Amino acid sequence: MWEGISRGPPEFSEKIHLRLLEHIKINAEASQGKMELSKSDKRAARAIIRKGLMTECERGLQGAAQIINDCKAGKGDPHKAYLNLYTHITDFDKGIAAQYDNLSNDSLIFALVRQLREGLLDAQELEGLSEEAREQVRRFLEWRG
Repeated sequence: MWEGISRGPPEFSEKIHLRLLEHIKINAEASQGKMELSKSDKRAARAIIRKGLMTECERGLQGAAQIINDCKAGKGDPHKAYLNLYTHITDFDKGIAAQYDNLSNDSLIFALVRQLREGLLDAQELEGLSEEAREQVRRFLEWRG
C-alpha cells in the first residue's frame, strides 16, 4: 500500500504527500504523546532544514541549467526549451511551497525525515539536535524504512 510513497515528487502528488504526513503526525501523537521539541532543537532543526532546502534549490537550478544547456547545444527548438524551463520552474516552486511554506514547529521532524529520505541531508547533519530529537527522527526513518 505504501510502496513508492517515499520517492518524492514527481512520482506522487503533493496532496498525497501532505495527507501522508498528516496521517503520520496524527498517529505518532496519538500513540506516543505529542512530539514536542525543545526550543534549542527547534532552532537547530530549522537551521538543518534550511541546509536541505539549499541543496534542494541547487538541484532545481541544475535541472533548469540542463534544459538551457540542451537548448544551447541545439537539442530541440528554443520555444520548446522555454516551455520546458517554465514548467520545470513552476513545478519545482509548487513542490518547494508545499514542503516549506508555513512549516510549523510540529512538522519539523517530518521535514527532516523527508529531507533525509530524499538525500538532501545526511545523518551527520543531525548532530546539532539533542539525542532525544535524533531518536525521534530515527524512529520515523525505521518505521518507514
